[in-house]
Amino acid sequence: MKLHVGGRLFLAAAVLGVAAVLTLGLFLALTVPSTVAGPGAEPWPPRSPVGHFWRDLEGHGVALNGVYVNTKDDEALELRVNSSRALRLEPNATSPNVIGGYRGNSVTTGVAGAAIGGGGNLMLPNSVTADYGTVGGGQSNKAGYLAAVGGGDGNTASEWYSTVGGGRGNNASAWQTTVGGGVDNDATMDWATVGGGKYNIASGYGATVGGGSSNDASASYATVGGGEGNDATDNYCAVGGGGNNQAGNANAVLTDATYATVGGGSDNIASGDRATVGGGYTNTACGYISTVAGGRDNTASGSQATVGGGFSNTAGGFEATAGGGHQNDASGTYATVGGGGGNTASGLYATVPGGAGNTASGSHSTAMGRGITAAGDYSVAIALDNQTSTVVSQPNTMAIMGGNVGIGTTTPGARLDVTGGAGAYVYDTETFVCPINGGLHLRDEVADSWDTIEACGRNLQILPGLGKTYFSGNVGIGTPDPDNKLQVNGTITVGSATTAGCLKSKNTTAGWTWCTTSAGALSCSQVQPAACS
Repeated sequence: MKLHVGGRLFLAAAVLGVAAVLTLGLFLALTVPSTVAGPGAEPWPPRSPVGHFWRDLEGHGVALNGVYVNTKDDEALELRVNSSRALRLEPNATSPNVIGGYRGNSVTTGVAGAAIGGGGNLMLPNSVTADYGTVGGGQSNKAGYLAAVGGGDGNTASEWYSTVGGGRGNNASAWQTTVGGGVDNDATMDWATVGGGKYNIASGYGATVGGGSSNDASASYATVGGGEGNDATDNYCAVGGGGNNQAGNANAVLTDATYATVGGGSDNIASGDRATVGGGYTNTACGYISTVAGGRDNTASGSQATVGGGFSNTAGGFEATAGGGHQNDASGTYATVGGGGGNTASGLYATVPGGAGNTASGSHSTAMGRGITAAGDYSVAIALDNQTSTVVSQPNTMAIMGGNVGIGTTTPGARLDVTGGAGAYVYDTETFVCPINGGLHLRDEVADSWDTIEACGRNLQILPGLGKTYFSGNVGIGTPDPDNKLQVNGTITVGSATTAGCLKSKNTTAGWTWCTTSAGALSCSQVQPAACS
C-alpha cells in the first residue's frame, strides 16, 4: 500500500521502539485496522489482537523479501501521533538527522548526523546547529558541532565536544567544555568544567568549578571546589570551598600569583605566589610561599612567613613565624613569636616565646614574660613580674627581672634559691667539678685559680686561691648588724694546737703589730715573726 501526501508518507500510529532507530522494521499499532511492516514477524502473518487485524504494508524499495518504509524522493520522513509530528527523519548523504519530540524542534539546514531525542514545546523548542550535535530532551536546549545537551531547560553546548548534562541556563561554549548541571553555569574556555551548582563560571583554560554558587575559576587550570563567592584568579590557583575566598591577586597578570591556595573558611585571600591560607576568617597570605593556617585577621606578608592561627597576628619578616595568640608581630628576618599577646620580634633571629607586651629587637635576642624588652644583640630578657619599662640594652646579657629564681626547687624563697647537692658554679670557660657537695664558686680565670665562696654542707668557706677576697662595708659574724668592719659575737680561734696563727694590726704611728699564738698562748710584737710572712 503506497501513501503519498505532499511528497511525504504519513502514518497515523504510535512509534514502538526508540525513535532514532528504525533498522529492524517498523511496527505500527492502529486502532482499526492495525498495521505491521515486514515479513519477518513470527508467526506470519502475526496473530491479531482481539478487535484488531493485521495486514502487510508495502513501501518503495522492495528488494528480495524485505519491505522498507521510505519517501519517494529526497524528502524527510515524518511519523505522527494524533496528527502531530512525533518523529522526523531528515535525509543526508553523509548521515541522516533524527528529530524527535515537539514538531518545532529543528536541525539547521545542511547539518548531518544530528539527533534530538525529544522534548521541546511551542515557545521553547530544542535545536541542533552543527554536524553530529545531540540534544537528548528537555526544552530550549541547543547543541553545536559534536556537542551534546542531555536535557534540562535553556542549556547550550555550542563548541566542539562540549557537553551540558542538564539543569537550566547552562552554557558550555568552548572546545571540550563541560557543565554537568545546575543553574546558569558557564564553562567558557577550552577544557573548562563546571560540575553543578548555580551561577558558577569556569573561564580559564582547563579551569574547574565543582559546584556551589557564584564561584569563578578564571585562570588556566584554576580550581574552585565549591562554596559561595570564591575566586581562583591566577594560573593553577585553588579554593577548596567556604565563602568569599580568593586564591590569586586578581590583577591583569595571571602568572604572578600562581599556585596560591585557600582551603576554606570565609573572606580569606592567598595573593602571594604559592601562598596558602588553610581556613579561618579574613586571613591574608600575600608573601611568596607564605602561610596562614587559620584564625582571624592574620597576615603572612613576608616571603615564606607563617602564621599558625590566633587573631590579628602578623609575620612580616623573611621566614618569620607567629605561632598564634593575638596582635603579635614577627617582623624580623627569621624572627619568631610563639604566642601570647602584643609581642614583637623585630630583630634578626629574635624570639618571643609568649607572654604579653614583650619585644625582642636585638639580633638573636629573646624576651619572655611581660612587658620586657631585649634590645641588646644576643641578650635574654626574662620578666618574672610586670616590667613595662625594663629594657635590656647591653649585648650578650641575660637579665632576670623581678620574682625569685629557684634551682632545684619550685618554691624559691629568695632572688636566687639553690637547693640540692649539685650546687652552683660561676666561672668563665674552664670546666669544673666541685669536690664538695653544693656551693657557690667564683672563678678567677685570669689567675686560672679559684677565688671562691663555697657553701658546702653546713659550712661557709672562703677560698681566695691566687686572688683576693674583698668585702665592702661591715662584716658581721654572729650578728646581723655589725658596727665595725668586722664584728664577731662569739669565740675567735687563731691557729691550732700544732699550727701557729697570726693577727696583724696597724697603728698609724707605730706601724704594724703582729700577734701570734703558740701552744695556746698569744704574744704580740712590732717585729714581724715568720708565722706572719
